[in-house]
Amino acid sequence: MVRDSQPNALGASDQAIGQLAVDAIYYRDAGRFAAARAISARARAAIYDLFWQEMQPNPTMSILDVGVSDEDGPETNMVVKCYPWPGNIVCAGLGAGRQLRATYPGISYIQIAAGKPLPFRDKVFDIVCCNAVLEHVGGKMERAGFLREIVRVSRAAFITVPNRWFPFEHHTGIPFLHWNSYLFRAVLRGTRLGYWSDPSHMDFLSRRLLKIEWPAQEPPKVLYAGLRLGPLSSNLAVVAKRL
Repeated sequence: MVRDSQPNALGASDQAIGQLAVDAIYYRDAGRFAAARAISARARAAIYDLFWQEMQPNPTMSILDVGVSDEDGPETNMVVKCYPWPGNIVCAGLGAGRQLRATYPGISYIQIAAGKPLPFRDKVFDIVCCNAVLEHVGGKMERAGFLREIVRVSRAAFITVPNRWFPFEHHTGIPFLHWNSYLFRAVLRGTRLGYWSDPSHMDFLSRRLLKIEWPAQEPPKVLYAGLRLGPLSSNLAVVAKRL
């Protein structure tokens, strides 16, 4: 791929990005419950099925997977793990990607930097996919910069996030408390789960917020995904097919 500098910034805080590079933290807390990991893996398999259904990829399409993990397991790297044409995938992550490249030798990998634009030309990818990353990039301004970059480099996008109205908070496994974000952060602050009390590390996203913050002129579809329970579904998927 030809790299190209752009004025847009990805916009995550340095502290948050420093922690994001340590992939294990995302599975450390809720992942201590075997049932939680099994549910998460099931949800991600359903998300991949939705990706295939909505995006209808073919062997000629180029894919950028933003936010891949070096922490490989049943919950991680769903597109890399399942996609039948790995040679068409470029993975982008904050780490060096050594384990990812060793596990999936067919893919290409590029390390991206916090607060910098994606190092690709405009509209160079047929599809950009991004799973469980947007909630970690910071607040409203940081999310806007991140989404602008995805829109800039892609012709279509498939972005998934945890649904804030799912009864269990994805990263801690705590039920219902996150429905009141202020109370959730106040209770966790100063505890061993205090990392998740900082909104720059993890924010709560809803269908309404995703539609409001979408940067392209044509609004995307925002679908229930993962474990589908209507408004209480585990995940949300932003689907934009003409960017």
